[in-house]
Amino acid sequence: MRVVSVVMGAASEKSRADGSQALISYSFRFFETRPLFKANEKVTTARIWKSANENSDLGVLEDLYITIPRGSFDRLESTIDMPAAIEAPIAAGQSVATLKISLDGAEIVNAPLRALTDNPIGSIWQRVRDSASLLFE
Repeated sequence: MRVVSVVMGAASEKSRADGSQALISYSFRFFETRPLFKANEKVTTARIWKSANENSDLGVLEDLYITIPRGSFDRLESTIDMPAAIEAPIAAGQSVATLKISLDGAEIVNAPLRALTDNPIGSIWQRVRDSASLLFE
């Protein structure tokens, strides 16, 4: 966790240093940074229609951390906004869905979920089968 302290309008250099130290101490005492997901780690799986791969793992491309008030980690809620139908081709790294993390109803993280592997267009049979399936979904 990194903390930046800015104290303005202090009467002296010592009072500015004391105020800055108080702010930094407060930050480390009452807040914590926790890892949520590692880079290229599977967060969820998505169905990819008309693809050579039926399913694709989705994740974040960089480690995802969150800074929250101490003791509130268990109150985090996550939701994933994903389109009803995702069709090939999907390239590795392409944004497919959105991960939303909220604490007590307030959204604090909104991160794209990206395909972790390439999902090329499937064979003619896979495309016809999936097109028919999509008509009845």
